[in-house]
Amino acid sequence: RRRRMHVHMRTLLLTLLLTVSPALAGDWGDLTPPDEVPVHLPPEYTGEDPTPLLIFLHGWAPISPIWYDVLVPIQDDASDHGYIFAKPIGSTDIFGDYFWNATDACCDMFDANPPHVSYLLAVVQSIQAHYNIDPRRIHLIGQSNGGFMCHRMACEAPETFASVVSLSGALWNDPSMCQPSEPIHVLNIHGTLDPIIFWLGGYLPPNLNPYPGAETTAARWAA
Repeated sequence: RRRRMHVHMRTLLLTLLLTVSPALAGDWGDLTPPDEVPVHLPPEYTGEDPTPLLIFLHGWAPISPIWYDVLVPIQDDASDHGYIFAKPIGSTDIFGDYFWNATDACCDMFDANPPHVSYLLAVVQSIQAHYNIDPRRIHLIGQSNGGFMCHRMACEAPETFASVVSLSGALWNDPSMCQPSEPIHVLNIHGTLDPIIFWLGGYLPPNLNPYPGAETTAARWAA
């Protein structure tokens, strides 16, 4: 009986979300609809206990982001440690490259301005509607362009995420672009010899908007 009641409540929640939130049912262009983003469940998941959620954001990718399965085998770690895992895919530009609209430096190179902030929030809402997610343990991790996007999500939706992890990402160069409404945990990981996203900051051609260095990014979050 408890199990059936849990299923009925979750179905009701999903119906309400789809009714009151146009973001979930809206037109997302070339993005996978939020309720169709693949979700990996750990083997022991039953739906009875609130479970952590980790969402991974790929970097700028001239080929399918599927290769991240080899580079970052988070799905195996999710199975081993009992958390739910999802990896949405960003938009494609005119050359077919996958990207996230993170900051003015990276990586919407052709100013398409897709609504990736609201999209990722809709993905979280959809997963919460389908599964028993612990709202205090929702995390983002991203590499390169995905790292930039993690910083943006921390700036604009700190109430949604417990933490973000950026691998070779950065904030906006303009500090006024990041005004989070509350504190959030940020782990900023960056190699000093990174040949693409420089430790000291720089530009990403053909874009001429600068991004700050790793130490500046970390210092701003600490402040």
